[in-house]
Amino acid sequence: MKLIKQIPNALTLMRIPLAFCFIFTFFRELSGGDNHIASLLIFALSSATDVADGMLARALNCVSDFGRLADPFADKLTQCVVLVCLCIEGVLPLWLILTYLIKEALMILTSLMLMCRGQTVVCSNLLGKASTVLFYIVTTFALAFTELASVSVTFHVSCAAMTLVSVSAIASYYLQYRKHIKGLLTRKRGEADPTKTQ
Repeated sequence: MKLIKQIPNALTLMRIPLAFCFIFTFFRELSGGDNHIASLLIFALSSATDVADGMLARALNCVSDFGRLADPFADKLTQCVVLVCLCIEGVLPLWLILTYLIKEALMILTSLMLMCRGQTVVCSNLLGKASTVLFYIVTTFALAFTELASVSVTFHVSCAAMTLVSVSAIASYYLQYRKHIKGLLTRKRGEADPTKTQ
């Protein structure tokens, strides 16, 4: 039974080597002038493990602290790898990647700050989830139809929508957690100034 309960964590950890497999396969296909079907399959497998580990963890009632940390780390690693690879190829614009990665970085940093203080960790809201959905739509299309992506109006509209939603998510996270962040910063300044505690 204990081994069965480790399956969700094993699936989570599986996404880390899959991210590096994606890099190797992507650039091998790129240098050979091939399409990105193999890379897309690796990405699909990684996405499937992301869905499966959460479902199994809840079904087996084995949600762990390790899983809470490892799962988002594996997610962000995979997303960063895919976005950067597609940006290097010139399929995705740099501004789209920067806004998306800034959103993810702010979520991670704020969550770590709050976690260290024993407070509520930042959870993805509706805009954050919409941004993630658009991420999968844009990246899947870019991998499956790389040549078509550069001339597709629908693809460019999706990229613009993803950027807009990511910027909106950044603003919403700030408004949602600004009291927590300001409280932490104020407390840190108080701890740094010993004259205030004397």
